[in-house]
Amino acid sequence: MKAYQANDLRTITEILVDLEKRNYFKSKSETVSEKDKLKAAISNLRRHINILENEIISIKQNDTFKTINSIDDLDNYFIKTKEKLEMELQELKNEKLG
Repeated sequence: MKAYQANDLRTITEILVDLEKRNYFKSKSETVSEKDKLKAAISNLRRHINILENEIISIKQNDTFKTINSIDDLDNYFIKTKEKLEMELQELKNEKLG
């Protein structure tokens, strides 16, 4: 405002150039276009969320997930499973030799 009142054309021109570079002045069609793009992006994200939610539901209904989810102590589970498999391996080796 001071530059305008002082008829400082150079400062007013610099302000104008700065404003134009930062795209403060957009046409209405550009603004609507950006709004439409955002709406489309939101719609796309909502579809993607629905797909992921359905996948999560499917995973939670899977027997393997239910089994793993029911195990309280995974370390203990794997130790016992390892022992069981080692015993089965030894039995198979004994059958092969015997």
